[in-house]
Amino acid sequence: MLPMGHRGLVSPDRPMHLAARRLSLLLCALLLPGCGKLEALLGLDEDPPPPPPRPAAAAEADPSAEPVSAPPEPLVRASQKLRFPGKSGEHMGFDLDKLSKVYALAGAVERPEWSSPGEGSERLVRDDDLHTAWSCRPSSESGCALGIHFPVPAEVEAIRLYALPPGDGPARARPKRIRVHTTQGWAEARLADEDRLWHVLLGEPVQTRNLSVEIMETHGEGPVQLAELEVYGRTGTPRDPLAITLAHTVVAFDPPVWRKKLRTHSAGRAFLERVDADGRLQRLLPGTALVGRTGDRLLLIEQATWSTCDDHQGAYSLLDTHTRVLVPLGDMGGFGGRVFRHTEGLGFGIGRVEGDDAKVEAIVLDEGVYERRTTGRLDQRAPAQMLADWDIEGAPLATDPSGTLASPPPGCEPASATSLAGLRPHLPKRTSLDATQWTACSLGDDHQLLISTGGPCGKQWQVVVLGSEGALLGRRSGKEAGTHVRLRRLDESSMLIELWGADDRPRLLLAELGLVDVGTITGLSLRPPIACRTRCDTSFEDLGPGS
Repeated sequence: MLPMGHRGLVSPDRPMHLAARRLSLLLCALLLPGCGKLEALLGLDEDPPPPPPRPAAAAEADPSAEPVSAPPEPLVRASQKLRFPGKSGEHMGFDLDKLSKVYALAGAVERPEWSSPGEGSERLVRDDDLHTAWSCRPSSESGCALGIHFPVPAEVEAIRLYALPPGDGPARARPKRIRVHTTQGWAEARLADEDRLWHVLLGEPVQTRNLSVEIMETHGEGPVQLAELEVYGRTGTPRDPLAITLAHTVVAFDPPVWRKKLRTHSAGRAFLERVDADGRLQRLLPGTALVGRTGDRLLLIEQATWSTCDDHQGAYSLLDTHTRVLVPLGDMGGFGGRVFRHTEGLGFGIGRVEGDDAKVEAIVLDEGVYERRTTGRLDQRAPAQMLADWDIEGAPLATDPSGTLASPPPGCEPASATSLAGLRPHLPKRTSLDATQWTACSLGDDHQLLISTGGPCGKQWQVVVLGSEGALLGRRSGKEAGTHVRLRRLDESSMLIELWGADDRPRLLLAELGLVDVGTITGLSLRPPIACRTRCDTSFEDLGPGS
C-alpha cells in the first residue's frame, strides 16, 4: 500500500503512459489546434498497452492436495563415492527400532540415458509381480541401470531387488556387483549367486531427489531380468500399501516340492502368489504360507526349510503391508508352533499354551514401533491374562481357512441323489456313483461343483462343474493314490480346489463358470511330504501354522 500523501501519483503497477497523457490534456486545453501533434510527439496517439495482471490472491491450502514437486532432475551417474560403503543381505537387519522408521518410497521409474537400452517396460519392476521383469544385457561400454524420481527429496536407507533366476529357457544372468547412485554420490555392494530377494543397505541415510541402480557385473552370461526394485527411506512420499486378500493367496512351487536325503526332506523354492478371477497368478514374495486375516496391517510369512516328519524347521517374516517392510523373525522359539493373532491385526504370538503353562514369543506394533515380547518363568500371570495384556487373542488361528471333504466349507454337503443323477451322463459309462464318496458345493445361479477322490485311499479323483439343468461346464480327472482335497471358498460363486496326492505335486483348480488350472504345481500352502503319512486314509499332520 502507498503511504499517505502519495495518492494520485503513478503507482508501481501503472504505466508512465497515463501520467504523460494527463500532462497532454492540460497542454491541449491551452493549445487546441496542436493537440493531435503534441500527442504524436509524446507517443500517445496509439492505444495504451493493457495493464499487467495483478497477482491472484493466495488460495487457502488444501490439506488433502498432493505436494507440488519440482521438475525431475536428471538421473546422474555419480562420480563421487559416498563416505560409507554399501552392504548386501537377505534382509535389512534385526534392529526393530530402525525397521519401524523406514517405509517404501513412491517414485517414477526411468532408464538413465547412460544405461544400456534394455527391453520391456521399466514399470515392470514396480508392478508387485515377480513374474514380470525388465530385461537388459550389460555391455563393455555401459552397464544396465534403472532410476527412480521421488516426488519430493527423500532420505534413503536401503533398496530391495529381485532378478529372475536362470531357467530352462534362454541364458539368464543375475547381478553380481551393483552401484547405487544418488545426488550425493555412489555406493557399491556385491550379491551372491543365489535365488532370493536381496537388500542393499547404504552406510548411512542419504538425502536425494532420485536414485539409480547400476548393474556393474553379473553372475553368468545373458541378460539380467530385473523383476523388482523397491526403495526404503525415513522421509519422502510413501508408496501405496500392499493390498492382499488372503483367500486369493496361494503357493506356487518349483519342482520338486520336497527333496529327500536320508531321513530329511528339504523344501524346494516356493512363492506366495495372488490368483485373479481368471486363474492367472501374480507372484508376490517367497514363502510357503501366509497367515493372518484380510485387512490386517501385519501378516506372517512362513518359510519352511526341511522336515523329518517328527520335526519341522523354518523361519518367519513379518510383512508390514503399510510400509512394505519385511521384518525377519527367525523361528520364534520353535517353528511350527500355534499362531495367536493380535486383536487389531498388529502382530502375532507364536508358541504353545497348555493350561497354566505357556511358551510364547510375540511381535507387535506398539505406538509405531515393532516390539518383541516373550513369556518368562517368573511371570505370575496366567497365560490367558498375559496374552490379553499383549492384546493377543487367546484362541489360536485356524491352521488354514480351507475345508476338506470330511469338513467342507459353507455351501458344501454330501451330494444328493438329484445331483448324482445330473452328473451320471458326463462320466464314463462304467463309473460307479457312490453317494458317500461325492461332495457337492453350490456356485450360485444353480451351478454346482461335484468332487470325489474315490474314498480315503481311492486311486482316482473327479472334479466336475455343472450348470443349470445339468449342463457340463467343466471336468477334470486323474489317477493318483491317496489324493487329499482342500476346498477354499472365494465367494458365493467361486472356489479353489487343491488336489495333493502321493507324488507331492499339488494341483490347484479354480471353479466358477467352469474349471481353470491355476499354475503348474500350485497349492493352498505347503503340506508335509507324503512320506510322513504312514497310511493313506489318515489326514496330513500340520507342517506349521499356515499348513
